Amino acid sequence: MTRVGRRSERGSVLILVPAAVLVLLILGAICVDFSVAYLAKRQLQDTAATAVNDAAGAGLDEAQLRSGDGRAALDPDAVRAAAVRAVHATIQGPVRLVGEPQVEIEDTTVIIRLEGEASYVFAPRTVHVRAEATAELVAE
Repeated sequence: MTRVGRRSERGSVLILVPAAVLVLLILGAICVDFSVAYLAKRQLQDTAATAVNDAAGAGLDEAQLRSGDGRAALDPDAVRAAAVRAVHATIQGPVRLVGEPQVEIEDTTVIIRLEGEASYVFAPRTVHVRAEATAELVAE
């Protein structure tokens, strides 16, 4: 009797295999799209960190530093020019800039804010990402 029961259930797994493959494909597509969003955020953050370090170094007003009081100072025009140049030179990967880099200078601190977006691979949408980096000049 057990043999007859098993023969009647033969092939029932074949109905579940296409559904399982479809679920796995959908989960894989979601993972790829989330990976694109994560990569875009990470690359934009790396670009902001690189740009803020370049801008702080390039904007150092050496004449004031050597004038005698030993305080570090920044040249705002040099900082902005170096920041924009560094952002455009280092941005890469799936992320593209939205607008221009926002550069703030407060005494000896430089803050750069970037906004970007990247297109998903499977979904017909884009992801919007933001990054911020800060550098401070300290004379020792």
